Amino acid sequence: MEFQELVQEAAKRMLTLDDIALYCAASKLPMGERLDGCALELARQYAAGRVDFEAGDNLVNVLFGFASQHVEIPDLLFAVFLAFDAGEFYPDEIRSPSPEERFTRPQINAALAEYDRA
Repeated sequence: MEFQELVQEAAKRMLTLDDIALYCAASKLPMGERLDGCALELARQYAAGRVDFEAGDNLVNVLFGFASQHVEIPDLLFAVFLAFDAGEFYPDEIRSPSPEERFTRPQINAALAEYDRA
């Protein structure tokens, strides 16, 4: 299973830990690198408008859950997880813009900028 397949499945249904295990098994990369690479691709695709919030949130939540059971959480994966997590709810009375626009997009952009600087 490759990244695009994961995103397509995430748009249709809730992903499972087994989906991520299959994704990791399809590569010879160390698991942490594979998961971080997936988080990077998710961040890039989301920033470019090719992955919507719901599918991205679904994918990163399961990536994070899987990683937490198998490896030390890679930094980029953690940043992408936190960015999507921040967009899941309204933390205060402000209703516009949405939490996705207020928190997720800027945090994804910051995570990508940090990655590019490294």
